[in-house]
Amino acid sequence: MKDRAEKNITFLYIKLTQVQLRVSYKANEKHILNCEGFVFNIPSLEYHEHTWTWLDLFMQIKKDCIKLLLQQLIVQKFAVKNTAKEKSASVEGSSASEKEKLDYEKAQKLLGLSRHRAAHSRTSPVVKT
Repeated sequence: MKDRAEKNITFLYIKLTQVQLRVSYKANEKHILNCEGFVFNIPSLEYHEHTWTWLDLFMQIKKDCIKLLLQQLIVQKFAVKNTAKEKSASVEGSSASEKEKLDYEKAQKLLGLSRHRAAHSRTSPVVKT
């Protein structure tokens, strides 16, 4: 029990800056998550006052990155489908840009893309307990 307690670290403030990655993934021939050259933007991530082990910290970062990847991938897939629908709708004479804007707003609400970030702190990033 003492050994386990010694591994815990209190992180007062951790900030990971924005990173842009290029992701390629292929599961099957016609799988919805297939993507090639997908540009994945990881926004700045902040964690305040958590007591974790190093493994817990990295697992939380992994969890947040996977969640963001899926959100951005779904939004991109909807955008690709909407552009195809827009081309067919423009031929018919309907306002496709309004439909695309509504679909994008629905996707934002569904995925919860607007987030409130906590205020910055001037304390030491790592305090070992």
